[in-house]
Amino acid sequence: MGNFITADRETDYLFPPSMQDWLPEDHLARFVVELLIYGYATGVFSILIYRFQCGMG
Repeated sequence: MGNFITADRETDYLFPPSMQDWLPEDHLARFVVELLIYGYATGVFSILIYRFQCGMG
């Protein structure tokens, strides 16, 4: 019966409350999140349209 993992019950949260506290400023995940937010706000859901808008396509 040694399959149990001990847990610290005093931990307030598992992950940081904000991505800004967790990732460095130049991390790729920040760019991806901003791109997804931009796509949601503008109604663009195609990577090809992103490429054309950025001048890459």
